Amino acid sequence: MQTIFGVSVKAAMILMAELGPDLSDFRSTGALCSWAGMCPGNNESAGKKKNGRTSKGNKYLRRILGEIAQAGGVERRVTFRKSYKILKLDAATRGLLWRLAIKVLICVYHMLTKLVPYKDISVDYEA
Repeated sequence: MQTIFGVSVKAAMILMAELGPDLSDFRSTGALCSWAGMCPGNNESAGKKKNGRTSKGNKYLRRILGEIAQAGGVERRVTFRKSYKILKLDAATRGLLWRLAIKVLICVYHMLTKLVPYKDISVDYEA
């Protein structure tokens, strides 16, 4: 997990402690995001959007993902920085970091299920 920029040794340990090494309990990334409390609520009736709060989820996981998203959004060389710039155009800072945290959680899910390291698309690994 430390191949993702912003994930330190301590952050990787917290992620492993909260998620566990086996993510077969979650059928998809959506199920994992929902369990972690990262999915926004959708409360709409008769064309009116009402309060769409997120569920409480796992508070430790949410906090560490927020810290990782902040670190990933600041760095200039990584893909999360590009996402940060794109999302910054239309979102407030808090919502922006929330979206980046969801992206990090999805990356962690795929890394643990496929047992592969994270590869940033903006970095030329062959050079």
